[in-house]
Amino acid sequence: MPPENLDALTETSRAAEVEPRWRGYADYCGLRARGLRAEAFQVLDGFLADAADWSLAERVAFAKWVMRASGHEQRSPRVPAPLIRRLLAPAAAEQAHNEPGDAEAQLLLAVLGDPSGAQPVDRYRAAVALAPANAMIGRVFVRAVLDWTDYAQHELPCGYLGDPEEDAGLLEQAIASANAFGLGVPTADLLAHRLALARAAIAGRIPGGE
Repeated sequence: MPPENLDALTETSRAAEVEPRWRGYADYCGLRARGLRAEAFQVLDGFLADAADWSLAERVAFAKWVMRASGHEQRSPRVPAPLIRRLLAPAAAEQAHNEPGDAEAQLLLAVLGDPSGAQPVDRYRAAVALAPANAMIGRVFVRAVLDWTDYAQHELPCGYLGDPEEDAGLLEQAIASANAFGLGVPTADLLAHRLALARAAIAGRIPGGE
C-alpha cells in the first residue's frame, strides 16, 4: 500500500476515535495502516453489525463524514467494499428517498453507486442542481467529468467512445463549476480542451459515437 494511504488511514483512525460509536471503524483504519488486513476486516464486520441498529440519521452522518474524510474517493482503503455495500450506499439511498433535496446524499450515491441502479451521471446532475453553490459538490463533479471524458477520448484520433453530445453538455457544466470555485487554470484548460474534442466529434471532424 502506498505510504500516503497509510498516512491517510492513520489520520482517519485518529479522527474517528472522537465519536465513540465510530470506534470500530477507527480500529479498522488503524489495523489497515499497520498492514493487518485480515484483522482489520474482522473488526469492520463487527462494526457494521453494530451500525445496522443505528438510526438513519446516525448512519447518514457517518456516511457523509467518511466520504468527506476520504475526499469522496471510492477506491480508497478508507472506504472498503463491505462498508459501501452494507452501510454507506444503503444509508445514502434511504436518505435520498426520504429527503430528495439532500444534495450530499445524491452526491454519495453518484460516487458510491446507487443500489437502485440509477446512473451516476443522473445523481451528479441532481446534486449540482440542488446545491449549485456548494464547492465540495462542484469539485467532485468536475473530477468525475474529467474521469469520464478521459475514457471517452483516450482512443482519439481513432475514435470517440460514448456520446460526445452528452459529454459536451457535462463539460460545459463542469467548466462553469470550475470557474465558479476557482479550480485553477490547468483544470479549466483541460476541460476546455476536452470540450473542443467532444464538439469536433459532434461535427464529424473525428470519428464519434458509441
